[in-house]
Amino acid sequence: MKLFTCKRPPWHLFRGDKFRVLWKRAFTGGGKKSPRIEADGTTANCKVVKVITIDPNLSERRLLKVLVDEGIHACNFDLDNEVVDQYSDAISSFIWKVGYRLPRIPEDDQEE
Repeated sequence: MKLFTCKRPPWHLFRGDKFRVLWKRAFTGGGKKSPRIEADGTTANCKVVKVITIDPNLSERRLLKVLVDEGIHACNFDLDNEVVDQYSDAISSFIWKVGYRLPRIPEDDQEE
């Protein structure tokens, strides 16, 4: 049951590049050499297609971390994934620590 709400923009500019944002379950891999596995978020930064996919069913804190992670990838796709993971952990933890939270859904409107 979701207790928070967030806007779902269909696109966003990162360093001048327009990325389409898809709000659905994300998958990574699936090529000839790697199996298709579920992910919380993905970023595709090709010359023709620039897409970020975010799983909208994440917990509030996990969603914050994934948004920061995919935003960093969109800004600098050449960074190693381990480095991006460290950055996004540190940034999202800091944002959470200072009290950032998404708006609550009123109790009358919550799904059961």
